[in-house]
Amino acid sequence: MKLTKVNFPKGLNPNSCFAVKDGWLFYRLADEWGWEYRLYNLSTGEEKPFVTGLEGRALWMFCVDGRLHVVYHLPDPKFNTYFTYCVVELDFDEGNIESAKVVRKKSWQQG
Repeated sequence: MKLTKVNFPKGLNPNSCFAVKDGWLFYRLADEWGWEYRLYNLSTGEEKPFVTGLEGRALWMFCVDGRLHVVYHLPDPKFNTYFTYCVVELDFDEGNIESAKVVRKKSWQQG
């Protein structure tokens, strides 16, 4: 499938963090701090919550080889101005698009 245009659901900021996988739009709710994400079926308009159990604010989401990757940051409790950045690779149980598990994680600090 070649993606050329995405019709965003009402209320979704097109500049928000999002990715497309298997006809589903994974997105972060606009102006939310935290892991508040939803799924939107691009064919039917069905919306569902997306649960991963991760905390932090996603900066980017992308899909490679059927796996969803998320780059996000967390405030570092030791330094008010430093952030810990993380990238995770998520995988889904077959037939369950609503939840994912972390299969790989890398983190680093920038300050």
